Amino acid sequence: MKTYQVAIFAFIAIFLVLSPDLADAARRCQPGERWQEDCNSCFCSDSGVAACTLKGCLGNRRPGQTLTSINQPGK
Repeated sequence: MKTYQVAIFAFIAIFLVLSPDLADAARRCQPGERWQEDCNSCFCSDSGVAACTLKGCLGNRRPGQTLTSINQPGK
């Protein structure tokens, strides 16, 4: 029973940690587009879905920096 509870807790914890990344992955973009998000490299697939590496970046994000602001230089 204890093992089952630990497994459920681990699943929920992983889901909560990854859910923002899953939402980002569903963003639409222009096929062939490439950009940098923090220390991660991103690209747009032929079907127009964004995909990024999932490196653990430490302190590289500027305040207010988002995927949209990276795709629109000058913001």
